[in-house]
Amino acid sequence: MQNAGIFHQCEKPDSKTLTIRLDHKTAEAALVAPRGPANYLAAIIRRTLAKLSIETNLTFNLEFSHTGRRENHPAHIHGALCIPDDKVNEVTEALRSALAEGYRQRYKNLAVHIEKPRSGRSWAAYCVKEYDITGIELTADRGRKTRPDYATQKLTQDARAFYENISAWLGE
Repeated sequence: MQNAGIFHQCEKPDSKTLTIRLDHKTAEAALVAPRGPANYLAAIIRRTLAKLSIETNLTFNLEFSHTGRRENHPAHIHGALCIPDDKVNEVTEALRSALAEGYRQRYKNLAVHIEKPRSGRSWAAYCVKEYDITGIELTADRGRKTRPDYATQKLTQDARAFYENISAWLGE
């Protein structure tokens, strides 16, 4: 279902893909947050956007890079949100300050990367590629079932209806 939510969000006007590579401080705080890392990060993102007078549906998945390097924390998120084109730079800087201030950018690995989706389907598949592995890692580390994804309630409802309509149309 998470895949459908990201795809659905990417099909909306003003949709943008979102990648945030977390700094050590933010990632460590998220990983021990009582309500789970995804909810912790979503709260920071939503507060940051609210300070910019932006309300939007948000969906993302948390995953870990497996490069073995530890200069930067391996935790990062991939997702989607809707913001006007003229707010991209402002939102990028605000999210960098809130979540990735200590991230050291290397080559093309920006701390926060926001752009128009090239393909909603491809982006949705990319965002969930590590879903099961990350869920297992989080559950093992936290000692209780922990989901690596977040979606606003409205987006979840819209995506479910979208998915059910497609399933009905396909006769499944």
